[in-house]
Amino acid sequence: MAKVPGSIWVEGTDWHYVDANGNEWAFTGDYVSTPSGALPGSFWIEGSEFHYIDANGAERKITGPDFGAKTGLAGSLWVEATWWAWLDASQHKHQAHSDYGDYYHSDYTDDPYYDSAYHQDEPYYEHVDHQDSALYVDHTDGPYYDTVLYHDHYDYSDYSDHIDEVFGTHLDQPVLVT
Repeated sequence: MAKVPGSIWVEGTDWHYVDANGNEWAFTGDYVSTPSGALPGSFWIEGSEFHYIDANGAERKITGPDFGAKTGLAGSLWVEATWWAWLDASQHKHQAHSDYGDYYHSDYTDDPYYDSAYHQDEPYYEHVDHQDSALYVDHTDGPYYDTVLYHDHYDYSDYSDHIDEVFGTHLDQPVLVT
């Protein structure tokens, strides 16, 4: 059966649409929540994101870069070439692309440790003009880390609220469905 250009639907966890050439495309939106009484297949624009309820009743969202204000009705949806597109409440155009939400992320790698010529440990001695206060914390050497141009990530055993973030494997979407 031929696919009808402009068709849209939910299948499993995916949002499907058909482009002008009859090609079917699918996105797996990011899970948001499972609202009680949600109607599978429902869709809407919230802020700058496209939201839908998947076949299991889970709310999912698709994000995309902002292409600026455009003429048109806020909440409009369309297929542009192979991309899913919409106008948000402020009439800004967005095109869906899965790796947009993590646009500034790059995988972190540790740089090798090196001793800086500007740092030397010196033996402790009593200063007559210095006293520790309640806010003073003794210096200890820890692992070297470089935060410049990285994703705020370093392992430090004494940092109680540290959480390693998992970015997973990169997967471009939409996926062409054959």
